[in-house]
Amino acid sequence: MKFLILSYFIGPMDAISNDVLGMYSCLRSQGYDVQLYGENIAYQDLPIFSTKKIITELMDEKNILIYHFSVSWKDALDILKIARCRKIIRYHNITPAMFFENISRSYEMNCREGREELGEIIKLNCDLYLGASQYNCQELIDYGLDSNKCHSVPPFHPVDELKSVSIDENILAKYNDGKTNLLMVGRIAPNKGYNLLIDSFATYYYNYNKECRLILVGFKNILFKTYVDALYRKIRNYNLEDSILFTDSVGIQALKTYYQLSHIFIITSDHEGFCVPLIEAMSMKIPILAYNSSAIPETLGDGGILWEDKDPFLFAGSIHYLMTHEEERRMVGELGYNRYQSHFTNKIIEKSLLDYIRKIIL
Repeated sequence: MKFLILSYFIGPMDAISNDVLGMYSCLRSQGYDVQLYGENIAYQDLPIFSTKKIITELMDEKNILIYHFSVSWKDALDILKIARCRKIIRYHNITPAMFFENISRSYEMNCREGREELGEIIKLNCDLYLGASQYNCQELIDYGLDSNKCHSVPPFHPVDELKSVSIDENILAKYNDGKTNLLMVGRIAPNKGYNLLIDSFATYYYNYNKECRLILVGFKNILFKTYVDALYRKIRNYNLEDSILFTDSVGIQALKTYYQLSHIFIITSDHEGFCVPLIEAMSMKIPILAYNSSAIPETLGDGGILWEDKDPFLFAGSIHYLMTHEEERRMVGELGYNRYQSHFTNKIIEKSLLDYIRKIIL
């Protein structure tokens, strides 16, 4: 029996790729033969095969195909349809297309097509469906999936590596300057709620503390140029060009350093299928402020402060309160760390994954 793990993209510093590689390592540690297949591969030192080589393995009924579904990929849908082996769908969520209207026609269409493929994948009646969150599972159920076939397993993540690597001394020296550092980690995309985040930061800056900085760690996709340009215009209108830092994509050492530099992690995203940066922040004991949307309350739980309203003054006031009450800020960070330890370590995730997989093996 072989496990065939299939994903459209497999590359570094990517949340879905981290889950793919976490599954790969987990299954291999149990003695299973595991093969990786991808369409776009950004690793040179891993045995990752082109999807053209998967066909023969699909015909062996003893094998198990695990498809990480997060984008429209018609070739993968064709693979699922012809496969005679057992099939597991790992659902990471498809961002609703409405977020990309008037921003990127191609991305909007990819999301619409992805949602259409979701319905087709459910009709295939695969052996098991694993959502990265209960929020994702509920989407599958709403599309018609039997709830008995659907279970929530959090994604594997890079926290173990994040904790083990050294920090970037150059970044530390540059930004450890006594200012209040606020952090958001996530691609610069329309569903991530950056307009509210910038409004909240500006409100904090002008009403409470001008010795502060907003650090935005995330990839800027050229497809979202219209959206990114609008964010820059908003920042210029606030006259905050020198107080908001866009880092673009960073390596694991830089990421760790930005977490360690930061006093508060703040996320105002409108749509998340899970939100791995919440786990990273919790593991680093960074207190979290979040807007209540999609899977965020499920992931955050009691590990941070969650607000229902899109109110910049509410977020700004919360930042001010935490920054002027050191013990309360420390307690919020400890709550997050406790939630990470009890729900989201890679060992806990590994056990949950293996429990569900063994049920379809036996």
